Amino acid sequence: MSETKEQQECPYCHGDGVVINGDYMQIEIDGQNRVIAAYGDRKAMLLINYCPMCGRKLVPND
Repeated sequence: MSETKEQQECPYCHGDGVVINGDYMQIEIDGQNRVIAAYGDRKAMLLINYCPMCGRKLVPND
């Protein structure tokens, strides 16, 4: 299945990652490494298979 234009240009899964800052925590979406990380009092990391913003299937880096 081919990617849509939105998926081809998505900064969340094609860029260097995006950091979202809030008052109490920071969330980092790194689609190239298939990770969502949340930082606050503690750290949580989740391995993802699809970009949460555009829905593109993510494949591991070789």
